[in-house]
Amino acid sequence: MNLLRRYWLRGCVWILVALIAIIGLLWAWVDWSGARSWRKTQATFAREGQPLDIRAVAPDPVADAENFCAIPLLKDLGLVVDGDSAKGEPGQKRARLNAASLPPAGKANALPALPSVAVGQRVDFEKWAAWFEKNGSTAKSGDAARDVLAALSRHDAVFKDLAAGLGRPGAQWTPAWKTRELPRNLLATKLPHLTCAQQLSRSLALRCITAARLGDAHQAYESAHLIARISDACREEPHALGMLVAAAGTTQLTNAAWVLCDSHLGSVDDFSRLEMALSCMDFRRSALRGLSGDLVCALNDVQLMKESPELRVAALEFNGKHGPAARFAIAHLLPWGFFDANAAVLADRYFASLIKPLRDQGWPAALASSRDFETALEKVKTNISTHPTFMLTAVFAPALTRVVEKGIYAQTLVNQAVVACALERYRIEKGSYPDSLDLVKLVGGKPLPPDILAGKSMSYRKTANGKYVLWCVSFNGKDHGGKRVLDKAHPEETKVWKEGYAGDWVWDFPDK
Repeated sequence: MNLLRRYWLRGCVWILVALIAIIGLLWAWVDWSGARSWRKTQATFAREGQPLDIRAVAPDPVADAENFCAIPLLKDLGLVVDGDSAKGEPGQKRARLNAASLPPAGKANALPALPSVAVGQRVDFEKWAAWFEKNGSTAKSGDAARDVLAALSRHDAVFKDLAAGLGRPGAQWTPAWKTRELPRNLLATKLPHLTCAQQLSRSLALRCITAARLGDAHQAYESAHLIARISDACREEPHALGMLVAAAGTTQLTNAAWVLCDSHLGSVDDFSRLEMALSCMDFRRSALRGLSGDLVCALNDVQLMKESPELRVAALEFNGKHGPAARFAIAHLLPWGFFDANAAVLADRYFASLIKPLRDQGWPAALASSRDFETALEKVKTNISTHPTFMLTAVFAPALTRVVEKGIYAQTLVNQAVVACALERYRIEKGSYPDSLDLVKLVGGKPLPPDILAGKSMSYRKTANGKYVLWCVSFNGKDHGGKRVLDKAHPEETKVWKEGYAGDWVWDFPDK
């Protein structure tokens, strides 16, 4: 009996040793295979000229004397002192800018609507005057637009300080990414200046359209150019969030430009300068930089997971099939090669499905490719255990299509605003709008920007009332003859920038 027990124990020991050896060999193979895949990806990126370092993605620093964002009010706006965004001189600057900005819209603060070229909605100054009165910023004088401008004028000192930098040709938030001190985990980089910029752009848009209503061309165009410079700086950020904030600010700018065109306020020189400012807005270049930066930050986080079980647990929490105990065990037992293999898949798929199509072919190709990738990724996520090397791709690469869609929509609005400025120059010089866009050129004789998704010139027709309709196709790719398709109950809430929208993107001036 004792002999059988000894044989049994000896057998168990050998089985355990064999299992440990097998697991060790498996772990060694995973480490070797993962490292090989990651080296192969790095070599591919080197051949493609695609950087894997955030400082290589970031633009070169702009000299302070040439940088709009280096004026005293904006310099080092992106710094956070001791982890507290309210501390120090940068915190004081942000507080001053926030005081001059409209508060975030939400249930606790129902802001009136700003004008929207997308749905043909003009501003209701009565509602804005009532909002400012409710918030103790103005009293009614009988002229709602004048009351609104008076409320905004309480912060003229801020606007004056900002306008002092308009003569500087560059715009880049400081400190520059190439020279600033960065955290080891790049995804932990704080970006308080972007929230500040987004809210300030909305306030400047209201200032622009209110000044336009009152015939004050100086304040109107000053405000428009300030929004443009803030958007320029956000587009230079090496992450997609910067592009998205720039897109939101640019939407406000194009809405303001629509009001300037609607009111016929401004000279040929005014519209020429605004046209040139808009023509410099390249969202394709910004998206490529932002998405490249996001990929670098994600890969940085994946590599840090090798050394941090806590980061591994956080990354695995997306999969609800595993409880906390299972996630903890998996995170602590995974070999380093698992993360190298995941990094390779993340980089390869991200580059092939988004960055390369956008870089080499343009917006339509990137839109189609990103949609295909999202569809494939959703299928993988339903059974991620059979695709372990896609696990972190599912974590770090969500909603790629949204980034592309936002970029396309923002660039379309910019292109339409550029054409609208050229049409206003033509009207001022000729006395009426042209019968065809063939008669119109940009400043310097350059051709008009195209309809991005249609791959041709924008559609245009002159209307019987002497105005015009300018339109581009939306995400469905169909030309509806310059027709909006708005929600009948709440037209102002129509999400024209989303995939399900079924009309055109229209720039026109409906009768008031």
